Amino acid sequence: MRRAEINAHPASNLVAPTIPLAAHALLACAGWEIVAVDIDLAAGRASMDVRRHDGRWLRANMSAHGASVERWQRDRATARASRRAASYDGVSDTFLGRERCPDARAALRSVAHYLADNPATGCAALPHEQTMVVFALFVARQE
Repeated sequence: MRRAEINAHPASNLVAPTIPLAAHALLACAGWEIVAVDIDLAAGRASMDVRRHDGRWLRANMSAHGASVERWQRDRATARASRRAASYDGVSDTFLGRERCPDARAALRSVAHYLADNPATGCAALPHEQTMVVFALFVARQE
């Protein structure tokens, strides 16, 4: 039904691809990338993963009961099970904190502020206003 609704309005087909592209371009300026968006309409849940090249990543979990934004740091290291065993590349995710939010809009606002305030090393900080506008358009487009 959503597909038929979009096709019924040809002008919206021109705007739809520009919102994700604008979000991607804006976040790339600060070294961030949206790597996954999972929306389960039947269960009423959604999640979004945003990563930075140095291993920092965020996960926003949203449902009808509330939302949370988790911050993680991923480190890669070569490990060995024993002195005789071959070495292997390991991944370790360190939990940095969680913020509880009353709803999905508050969670996306929290993600937008975090991304704007925490650019990758060597990247410029994002203006809060532009980050909020891009996420607001992205949310409005999903509804």
